[in-house]
Amino acid sequence: MPFERFETGTELFESLEKENEMVDRDWRPFVEECDQMQGVQVYTTLDDAWGGFASSYLEALRDEHPKTCIWVWGLQSPVATIAREKRRLRLANTAMSLNQACAQASMVVPLGLPDSRVPSGIAVDSSSAWNVSALLATATETASLQSRLRLDGSSQPLGMADMAQCLNVSGRQTLANMRMTVGPQAELDSDEPPELDLSQIGSSKDGVKMGSSSHRAFGRLSSLRAPEDPGKDSASEYMKNQRPIIGNTVVRNYKTSLLYPLLDSFPSIYSYDLHGRESIPVRTSIASEGSIVYKMKNLRSQVTPFISLEERENLVNGLADLGAAYEDDWSSGSDEDDDDL
Repeated sequence: MPFERFETGTELFESLEKENEMVDRDWRPFVEECDQMQGVQVYTTLDDAWGGFASSYLEALRDEHPKTCIWVWGLQSPVATIAREKRRLRLANTAMSLNQACAQASMVVPLGLPDSRVPSGIAVDSSSAWNVSALLATATETASLQSRLRLDGSSQPLGMADMAQCLNVSGRQTLANMRMTVGPQAELDSDEPPELDLSQIGSSKDGVKMGSSSHRAFGRLSSLRAPEDPGKDSASEYMKNQRPIIGNTVVRNYKTSLLYPLLDSFPSIYSYDLHGRESIPVRTSIASEGSIVYKMKNLRSQVTPFISLEERENLVNGLADLGAAYEDDWSSGSDEDDDDL
């Protein structure tokens, strides 16, 4: 039986849970060996049965560790070039996975190749799991680096819980966007967001039009891996963050001279002139921002006709609540009407 439906994943978890308590058997031994555990990072696909399996596992983890910080990196396969029926199935799986994961996790970051053309200098074969996983690994490893590395001998890294708190400004914002720039462009001193959007949700071709508030950010975590430049601010200066002011974006910046290593096993997806270096500059940004309102509207409009009646109301309401957490005076009641589907 193909492992393609959200429900198949939840059924598998339930059957395994009856035989063995999954968290006790597979998870507790690792927790007992950890000193000062920051939290949990979960990597899962969202658009197939593993999304259902992971959603059930997250619920069990949350029951066992109610105060633990849990980050979910949700992987998606490209949907633009696949058959219509399979595309509908994947979108429905993604919607159900996000709805469940955001209710349990501290932060969920969807990841996948965008429908639009990727920037020059990046050559990714979308049909190659090796290529796609290498690109996404570059993003997640860089974005989470500040939770693992000390800036110097005395300063503490920003913990996973602190990272989630920076993004979840209102207490209901558990979904965030990921963007990345790789190569020489990453080193430029610019306030513009990284050019590659890795958090497209669903198909962008027939989606809801973005409003003027779509780039309004509530919280943003920026990570920069670039060589030290004596003519620019040092890493410690880059790390100086804005003092939180009510209504302003909460910003946390991190910089390190430790570039992203390109191992021999790494695919040739970056076509930049590295000048003999075996590593590459990277800049990432994770942000809770207004575009999520429109992404949730887009996803609702695409999946509602294909969800069973008994599940439709809960799913549509759940996605609407997710989007509503990113509305404020900038977006509510101004750009697009918000009729429930």
